[in-house]
Amino acid sequence: MMRQKKTFFLLMCLWLMAHVAVAGRIDKAFEALAMHDVFLAKKLFTKELKGNPAAANYGLCMIRIDRLNHFHDLDSAIVNAERAVSAWQRMSQKQREKLGRHGMTHTSVTQLPQKVYDLAYAEAADKYTLEACNSFLSRFPKAPQRSAMLDLKADIAFDVAKRTDTPVAYEQFLKQFGTSRHLTDAQDLLDKSIYLHQTRSGTAESYEAYLAKYPDTPFKEEVYDRLFDLRTRSGSLEDLAFFARRYPGTAHAVRAWHSLFERYTADFRPEVLNEFRLDYPDYPFKDQLKGDLELLRTEMLPYRVADKWGFIDQTGAVRIKAVFDAVDTFSEGLAPVQTEGRWGYVNKKGEMPVPSDFDEAGSFRQGLAVVSRGGMIGAVNTQGKVVVPFQYDEIFEFSEGLAVTVKNGLHGLVNSQGREVVPPRFDSADDLIEGRAMVEDNGMVGYVDYQGVTVIDASFRSGERFKDGMARVQRDGRTGMIFTDGVFLALCKYDRMGNFHEGRAAVMLKRKCGYIDKKGVEVIPVRFDCDQGIFLPGDFSEGVAAVKKGRYFGLINVMGEEEAPFEFESIGTMVSGLAPARKKGRYGYIDKKGKLVVPNTFSDARAFAEGMAAVEVKGRWGFIAPDGKMAVQALYTAANDFSKGTSVVEDGGLWGLIGTRGEVLITCAMDDIVRLESGMVRVRKADRFAYYSTELRDYIWTEEGF
Repeated sequence: MMRQKKTFFLLMCLWLMAHVAVAGRIDKAFEALAMHDVFLAKKLFTKELKGNPAAANYGLCMIRIDRLNHFHDLDSAIVNAERAVSAWQRMSQKQREKLGRHGMTHTSVTQLPQKVYDLAYAEAADKYTLEACNSFLSRFPKAPQRSAMLDLKADIAFDVAKRTDTPVAYEQFLKQFGTSRHLTDAQDLLDKSIYLHQTRSGTAESYEAYLAKYPDTPFKEEVYDRLFDLRTRSGSLEDLAFFARRYPGTAHAVRAWHSLFERYTADFRPEVLNEFRLDYPDYPFKDQLKGDLELLRTEMLPYRVADKWGFIDQTGAVRIKAVFDAVDTFSEGLAPVQTEGRWGYVNKKGEMPVPSDFDEAGSFRQGLAVVSRGGMIGAVNTQGKVVVPFQYDEIFEFSEGLAVTVKNGLHGLVNSQGREVVPPRFDSADDLIEGRAMVEDNGMVGYVDYQGVTVIDASFRSGERFKDGMARVQRDGRTGMIFTDGVFLALCKYDRMGNFHEGRAAVMLKRKCGYIDKKGVEVIPVRFDCDQGIFLPGDFSEGVAAVKKGRYFGLINVMGEEEAPFEFESIGTMVSGLAPARKKGRYGYIDKKGKLVVPNTFSDARAFAEGMAAVEVKGRWGFIAPDGKMAVQALYTAANDFSKGTSVVEDGGLWGLIGTRGEVLITCAMDDIVRLESGMVRVRKADRFAYYSTELRDYIWTEEGF
């Protein structure tokens, strides 16, 4: 019995010694952790995994969630955290209280897995890659952030798709993330990407093929706009009729029919209306045809009574009463008018389809007008609907369906639906001409197409608008010419280059001039002279051009062969077989062989226009006929070329109007005379004005006090 008591006593002593040793090791482990001696702490905690699993796993987890030490490992940390929670739940309250001195509480222990998940989620989110998201989802399947990680993965995948920006990229995204919050945006971008890729060639055929394949496309109106521009670009009646018949029932077909009608009936005569009816029996607006035609042909001219403005027609009859504070001229059937400081638009019936709701209002062009409100610029259609939002500092007139925008000093392009084809990001931008808009970026010039896609890189120091499929550009101080696809017609090797006339463009290199053809070939070598590097070779006209050898000018043909001898001091443009030429300080007129047809008796002379040529005699200007006889005596200090049978002339700083026989239609007593498209002239004297009809040879309206 005594032996049994001794044995029991020894076992109790050993148990107490072991317990004290264990407790001491845990204390030392937490002390090492507090001193950031993670190597010792890890070693001590690891030895206690069996003896004190709650504290040991807790400590190991705290070590492994710290990014700043060598043992950072969230995969192991979540295992330690879950084991610590499990062990903690099996401990008595007294055992838990003993560990409280090391910061272990029910909250700190049970929330340890959440802490690991939070850190793991933050690490994956910081990396912002699909690989990091997939790693988190596979490593931590029980994490409460799983749903948030799936959303983040969709966000990242959507950003990747947008950077790739192809139909395939968006389709793959939708296939994998079709229920994400990006569904609508991704579908919109897919539609846009398909649209841009399917129509990237910019041809009418590509748009038609796209429309056939995607008849419900959200870009339908834009497609019709582009088709209208492409199919009717020539402005021919055949193209307009083709479009109207090909796309019946669309607003663009209506537009095509109206444009066809306007152009066909530009020369309004009774027989024209009958011809139109016969040529286009399917014209859908027969009931309105006669009235529309009459109204279309009616020119509306602004007139003033006291301080109010209205409109009269070309006979002087009042069509719209003078009730506005200010007006501008009509364009596309509407005119800007101001009432009580606000601008709107009136039609030729005197109706206001666009109410006075703007600070400023411009003219309509291609169905849209630039307007301002609250200091910002936008654009409206002919019904007054805001198509381009009021968010720009400036918008230029629309050209080929696009307009240049300015915002915070940067230029972009907006289309006729108000969509920013190119957000404002260029130093400058120009109108879309022949499907190309010139843009400047960091001091260099390039070209974008109607979709805003860069088709010619910004690699030129300067450039010009395209004309007939060609544009002049400059690089390294040299000038060349490119086609709309950026291919060079002529490399940038010339000092200067002219425009094409009759298949030839003048070029200059080192003060010598020649001509290239539309293939860029120097068909006339650079061998003629230019004064002091000034660009002087003449454009071809009627098969000849004036060029210089040494001090004198002669005429050459399109092959570069001499037609008229080099004996003239200057030669002007050949018109109707005659060109003004100076010899011994006096001007006459020569034919294509250099024969002097009209003697050189004039101190100055200009080319013929409407069978009359302006000449100067003793400081006064008159006009001669092709036979050299004076048709209008030289009585004026200045005279403009004849246009529609009349010439605006000046005498002593005042202006008048004469006819082809020299008859005075308006005496030289006016401060200003401006020609209007219809043949009318607007005459101003002091602060009063009047309208004069060159057809009726009389005033149709004069302001009181004129």
